[in-house]
Amino acid sequence: MWILDQEKGPALRAYSATNLAHELYNTGQDPGRDAIGGYDNFCLPTIADGRVFAGTTGKLIIYGLLGRA
Repeated sequence: MWILDQEKGPALRAYSATNLAHELYNTGQDPGRDAIGGYDNFCLPTIADGRVFAGTTGKLIIYGLLGRA
């Protein structure tokens, strides 16, 4: 499950679908790379083609798997 969370600072968070107490990822883990900044109310993350799309104030941020070096 993906959510945009303003309560603990603006963040995109992923939780296990079978245990919502288990957070898998959040954009605060590496804010230099993944910071989401602010977002508009009632925006929902959208998942398509292995990526997560998050609408923010004035831009669209796309998250996906990192390439291997």
